[in-house]
Amino acid sequence: MDSYLILTYCIALLYWESRLQDSNERSKTFVRTWLERVKPPEAILNGVRDREQLLQLKDTCVTMLNTPDAVSHTEAELLSRIRLNTVDNEYAFQAISGWIIRPDDMDSIRSYVRILRSGLIDMERKELVTKMIREASSKISFHPEKISSMSKWVAEIRTALEPFEQDAHDEKSPHLVVVVDLDNPSDVAEIFRKSTELTSTEGLMLTGWQDLNEALQGGLRRGQQVIVPAQQHNFKTGFTLSLFAQVARYNIPYLIDKSKKPCMVHISFENEAEDNFKFLFENIYYNQNYSMPVYDQYSDQDKAEYILGDLRKNGYAVKFYRFNPSEFTYRDLFALIIDLERKGYEIHLCMIDYLRMMNLSGCEEGPAGHALRDLFRRTRNFFSAKKIAQVTPHQLSTDSVQLIREGFRDFVKQLPGRNYFEGSKQIGQEADLIMYIHIEVHQGKSYLTFQREKHRGVNAIPETKKYFALPFPESGPIPDDLHKVKISVRKLGASSYEESGTTEDSPYQGF
Repeated sequence: MDSYLILTYCIALLYWESRLQDSNERSKTFVRTWLERVKPPEAILNGVRDREQLLQLKDTCVTMLNTPDAVSHTEAELLSRIRLNTVDNEYAFQAISGWIIRPDDMDSIRSYVRILRSGLIDMERKELVTKMIREASSKISFHPEKISSMSKWVAEIRTALEPFEQDAHDEKSPHLVVVVDLDNPSDVAEIFRKSTELTSTEGLMLTGWQDLNEALQGGLRRGQQVIVPAQQHNFKTGFTLSLFAQVARYNIPYLIDKSKKPCMVHISFENEAEDNFKFLFENIYYNQNYSMPVYDQYSDQDKAEYILGDLRKNGYAVKFYRFNPSEFTYRDLFALIIDLERKGYEIHLCMIDYLRMMNLSGCEEGPAGHALRDLFRRTRNFFSAKKIAQVTPHQLSTDSVQLIREGFRDFVKQLPGRNYFEGSKQIGQEADLIMYIHIEVHQGKSYLTFQREKHRGVNAIPETKKYFALPFPESGPIPDDLHKVKISVRKLGASSYEESGTTEDSPYQGF
């Protein structure tokens, strides 16, 4: 790195921050880390006393660091000292003084501070990127035998470089998601604008079941990680596939970036694509006709048009992927999403069936379950920053079976707080929303019971609204009831919502 440039930015940054007496923010710790990078040359070069001058400038910077925050540095005093530090080096003097002799209204000063911080961060980012590219170049040039998969290696490099794609602003880390400066009212106003946007009915994604919308206080929220735990063979894939179709069916895409194309992504690590599309065709057909299709009457083209017409009618681009989970890591997932964004898509929902099955390579190692928790944390942070709803079913641990053996009624009501998650009891701490489901049989009739647990960012609702049951038809998938007569019940065996013992109207019936 250019030591003169580092010292120029550090001295100017400390000078202008001392002029901001209305601000408590100081970059002294930040500057000290940069001074450690200044390495004066051991010898005099080109007739200029580089070593001596760099040491003197560094000493000036240290003196400024040791000055109390309440003291403002004066322009005349600082320029006089810099002139002594840079004898015979007019270029260095002009470079530093050019940052100091400027208008001193408060708005301009704040602007200089942001620019100087960003300049230092950019230098660090360039050094890191240069190192990454050099190492990659060396590996492919001299050790290509160490690259087992070229596509995977390229994806890893692209994922590693992704945080550096955006220019540095007023930030301390390239991984920063957002910064709010209370000295800048527009920053705060922007936060409230985004909050209103994402909690309004336009920012929510309605599901096809009225009671589910009520339990979620409007629907799925962009940027939240949703886990759907259930025991084996309890309609996890069917439930999440139904949600996926419902989001496309009942929502007019609300774009944050109006120049983008709205998109939904479904990733499967378990079911074959043929099985998923068979379910979607039956789900769409049943919701339109309230009967199961007679397959001989429909060509492959007819079935394709049924699915395309339903899922794309509101403007969503819909992408389905089937990956081998033993080879697919979080880096591959992030690279896929970033690639779609580069192609002009704004992704609203990413359904992953199942996240638990992904290769844990690259996740933090530790006690049993730690790597899996880290996978959920990493994906949650990634999708949250991009305002993408992430939904994944998850297997309940074998400990949950004991509740059934002990004869507990209303199985899903017993699950909140017990952390019965396969692979790690801690993954529930990472999620924004947990929705338990379980199939129960009452008097010969099957129901899909639902219990909501935690839900970040929403107001408290009565416990009775967090539970409901959806009756299965004698044949066919559970139909939607949005814009129709409510089919869910609060008590198994009830013939209607009113008979369940609840007469409250749902505020979402009219959506």
